[in-house]
This record gives sequence, C-alpha cells and structure tokens, in this order.
Amino acid sequence: MTSVEIFGGLIAYNEAVLGQLVDFGLEQGPRELDSVWVAIVHCDNAGRWEQLEELAADPECVVVAVVSTLELDGYIRALSSGASGVVYLDMPSAITADVVKAAVHGEVLLPRQAAQNLALLAKREQPRSDLNAAEMSLLRSVASGRTIVDLARDLSYSERTVRRHLQNTYIKLGVQNRSAAIAAAARLGLTASDQGKDLQ
Repeated sequence: MTSVEIFGGLIAYNEAVLGQLVDFGLEQGPRELDSVWVAIVHCDNAGRWEQLEELAADPECVVVAVVSTLELDGYIRALSSGASGVVYLDMPSAITADVVKAAVHGEVLLPRQAAQNLALLAKREQPRSDLNAAEMSLLRSVASGRTIVDLARDLSYSERTVRRHLQNTYIKLGVQNRSAAIAAAARLGLTASDQGKDLQ
C-alpha cells in the first residue's frame, strides 16, 4: 500500500481528500522504506515551496502541489520545482484525488485554461526551427547587428524585399519584431558562435 502525507492545509479538506484516496489504495501514514509515497503540499508560504522542492528531490516521492491561485505562475512554479501534479485549492476533494492518482501513474491533470496557457507560453518561448538556409542566414546576420541597408546591398535586393524576407522569418519564429527575432536567434544558437556561416 502506498502511503500519503499531507503538509499544510485545512484538516477537513485533507480528510476529504484522504477519504477519496483510500479506494485507490492510498492511505495516510508514515512512509515505508524503499517504496513510492505521495506528498501533498499546500504551497501557501515560502517554507512550503522549499519543502516541495526538497520532497521532489526524492525519486521515491510523488509530490502534488496545492496552489492557492489559478494564476499560471503557480502552476509553472510547482511543475518546475519538481511537482508531479498541481491542483487549485478550491477544487473539490474528488478532483484533488484525481490529480494525485494521475501523478502516481506519471500523468499530469491540469485545468484546460492552464494547459492552454502553458501551450501558448511554450509556443511563444520556443522559436520554430524550420527555417530554410536563407532565413537562418538572414536571422544570423540580423543577430550580428547588420542593418536592412547592409543586407540589401550584400544580397543585391531592394530594402523592401529584405523587409519582406525578414517579416516572413519573424512569422515563422512567432515573433513581432527585430529584438524578439534576435532573442529567438540566441535560443536557436545562431549568434556569435555561428558567425562563420554569415551571408555570402
């Protein structure tokens, strides 16, 4: 039997969650040596966040964070701190139990809005790498500080054509402007260390 320990939170809520978990084969009690155990941590203060990180460092521990807000930052902080699951404090105990069950099986249940926001954030943070060779070269040149005038002269294109190519590259990267494109170039590894592949 897998044991469960709950850190923080209201007693009535914790008892309701434990009641839901008993049918799943989880019971409150001390951790057994060399066995997987579950820690549910109410992350309502700095000490609890630190505790979450310490518990998550134990490979035998499945940690579920209970956050006090639906803001995406709480979900990101919990997951990046090593939590195997995250649930909002005001969710019914049955939902919390479902999140714990999913975490024990290596899955993460998130509210639809949190999952969509995480996907949007990941899309915005990670540049697409399906740029063709000319676009990569153009992006590398922009990242090295070359101006549109310089690029137009080097490529024998009009400035308008260079702007259009840059705009197409920005669209592929999912960015809006030159500075965001330069940041994307850095994430793709197209900055100073790759300068040997500059425009011909």
